Amino acid sequence: MANPQFDFVPYPEQAQRLQKSAIEEAQRARTHTLTLPPAFWVVEPGDVGEWTSVRNGYSSKQFRVDAAVDKANLDVSLSLTEVDPSDYDWDRTTDLQPVTGGTTVSSPPPAQGVTSWNVQPYTLVDDTGVGRRPAILISWDGGQPGISGLQFEVRLASNSSIVTRGRSDRPTAGNLIITQSLLPATAYQVRGQYIPSSPRDMAWSGWTAVTTPDVRYSLAEFDAAVKAQVTTVQDALQDQLNFALQQIAAISANQDARNWSDKKEVRSQLAARSAAAFAAISDVQTVAVNTQTALASYQGTVTAQFATVNASITTNASAIATLNGYAAAAWSVALDVNGSIAGIQLVNGGSGTSSFVVTADKFQIKLPGYSGGAPVSVFTTGTIGGVASIGISGNVFLDGTLNASKIVAGSITTNQIAVGGVDLPNIIAGAVSNTQVFATSATGHVVATTTVCSQVVNIQSGKATIRYCGQWSSPDLDYAGNRPKNGVNIVVDGTVVKQFVWTMLFQSLANHFDLDAPINVEWTVTGLSAGNHTFAIQVTGVSGGGFLDCTAGQMYVTDFRR
Repeated sequence: MANPQFDFVPYPEQAQRLQKSAIEEAQRARTHTLTLPPAFWVVEPGDVGEWTSVRNGYSSKQFRVDAAVDKANLDVSLSLTEVDPSDYDWDRTTDLQPVTGGTTVSSPPPAQGVTSWNVQPYTLVDDTGVGRRPAILISWDGGQPGISGLQFEVRLASNSSIVTRGRSDRPTAGNLIITQSLLPATAYQVRGQYIPSSPRDMAWSGWTAVTTPDVRYSLAEFDAAVKAQVTTVQDALQDQLNFALQQIAAISANQDARNWSDKKEVRSQLAARSAAAFAAISDVQTVAVNTQTALASYQGTVTAQFATVNASITTNASAIATLNGYAAAAWSVALDVNGSIAGIQLVNGGSGTSSFVVTADKFQIKLPGYSGGAPVSVFTTGTIGGVASIGISGNVFLDGTLNASKIVAGSITTNQIAVGGVDLPNIIAGAVSNTQVFATSATGHVVATTTVCSQVVNIQSGKATIRYCGQWSSPDLDYAGNRPKNGVNIVVDGTVVKQFVWTMLFQSLANHFDLDAPINVEWTVTGLSAGNHTFAIQVTGVSGGGFLDCTAGQMYVTDFRR
């Protein structure tokens, strides 16, 4: 088998003729290698000669010389291959094969688009079910063959600028939540494209519009951010305080080992003992200086002990100043009763570095001249979940106001919190409900259905309760001698969602009016969209030609958080 190439042959007939000669020549497979005398030195490769051989059956058979090798004894070795001039004969009538004109047309499959493409707004929630981040949910048919993934683009609907790109390498998942670079309550457009498993044309889907949910940063993020910042500041301040205490302690503890230029110390001690009883007062005052440090310290101790019961008070005061410009001071009082310690510590390491630490179960303040001068507990210490915590008495705010800056997110649980100036969408779900009260109008003698109140109310929760309170007067019998039937309709957006009907059973003298019949009905409506809705109360008259008088009342509309 052969596939000869004729790159410079433009004519089909010429190519066929050359192909035929090449095929015929390739079939000449008989070769010989002969050693001939010196007379054949004139023979060169490419020469053609005739050979007649009885042994081989040749009669003037033509051979082509393919190689010639001169030998040392002047003989020559020739490599011969048979040839036949008829290999190059060409009969156009019989040898030419018809040639069909035209070109080869490639018809690749059309570009594949995304099947079952869908885009929806999505909200990321935390473990408590509270919405925390806006997102977009995209979905597609992940069962299509020949795909290895899906890529997407998100752009702003307002100016078509791309805000994010990405891909999913798990096409069989069929969906993906997009969160990066998205803002709440913003109109976007999203498109997608399959990624083929082998090179071929793929088509983008159309731009699909979507608006992200209005999910803002909550108090949880604010709380975490504030806690992180406060913790950083506290840690830095604590490091500075620790450094001050370490410097004071190091200089005081090593005062005996230091080479002081001048040092003076005054000690006094007073003690008394009787059997198991012991009492003592000790006092140590020290001042010391050298070329680098100045130190002044005072320590006083009062001790009382009876057998295993003991109590002591220790007062420490220290001040240091150094050559490099550092100064610090510390003062403390520690009360030890059988190992239980309470006390006060005051540390000052310079501007912006000071602390006042109280170790006690309660912190009380006395206001002279009020309540007999009895102390008031402001702080109480304890543990919550094994962590030391501080409780604040409920009456510490003199005007009864608790500002938002005093509230730590997630720490207040109540159903009686008053909210002003905060929209319901920005309040944690379940934290508050909003009730609005509207006056209902009085009626004269009413027979037909009459609207006594109609108001537009903004509902954010999807759930509202409507309540009507009023007073009616009605005849105890209608003109046909039947007891009248009265009714109240609760209407939302023009539709009666609930109808209350009852028969008057009150008796009155001489068929006069039943006076002061109280009316109090309530109904809850769910599935409302967020926004304005019209709520109305309708009253119906009596049957059989009677009538109803309705006094002024109230309509209550409550927006409940989900």
